[in-house]
Amino acid sequence: MTEMTAPRYRMAQLEALTGVGREAIRFYIREGLLPEPERTSKTAAWYSDEHVRLLHTIRRLKEDEMLPLSAIRAVLHDVESRPFTERQRQLLARMRQRFVLDRRPLGVSRVRLKLADLLGLSEDDLRQAEAVGFIRADAEVLAEDEERLLMLWAEMRDAGLTAERGIGPQDLGFITVAAEQLFAGELNIFAERMHDLSDAETDALLKVIIPNINRMVSILHLRRVRTFVAPFSESGPSLE
Repeated sequence: MTEMTAPRYRMAQLEALTGVGREAIRFYIREGLLPEPERTSKTAAWYSDEHVRLLHTIRRLKEDEMLPLSAIRAVLHDVESRPFTERQRQLLARMRQRFVLDRRPLGVSRVRLKLADLLGLSEDDLRQAEAVGFIRADAEVLAEDEERLLMLWAEMRDAGLTAERGIGPQDLGFITVAAEQLFAGELNIFAERMHDLSDAETDALLKVIIPNINRMVSILHLRRVRTFVAPFSESGPSLE
């Protein structure tokens, strides 16, 4: 009896199976989003089912979830590095569906340049917002969260965080870092201790637990600011 071998594909077949062009595939390999293929010569290589699976995932994250490549890389790393159980994967799929249902209808979001003009944002503001992950570099139409982030930045600029002071969106990169650290903690709890949630508990995770974590972060941040300014008075700082 002969042993079955795993399917292998040439580049043209991979393009046909995934709908992703060869230049994009090569770019994803260079960027580390895809593993290197099995190369048989300088101009020929074999690709596997793993390439097909990852390309479908990348395409969905890019087109449906509207994520930039930096976020896609982080998502792929988190997913591939975690030994999720089948039940956990079902729960994650249920959570994704809930997010899809809650998303604002397509077409309501504003065109990037029109919103920038409305908010008085410069090209440099947009470039900096891209650099810290507030918006995607190649997005002509903004997702709802991107629009809200730009609006919040415009309010902060109008309140004093101005370019004249040498301050721009890139100076808020620490917020992106903090969000990644927060999510890493949430993911650790989910992956290591939450193996058998019911559908109702999964819904509560979205409706109660995650919103409450956001509220806790806000409370703790305000507490930290308040405790820092507490030693100061109008006459100057007092440490007595």
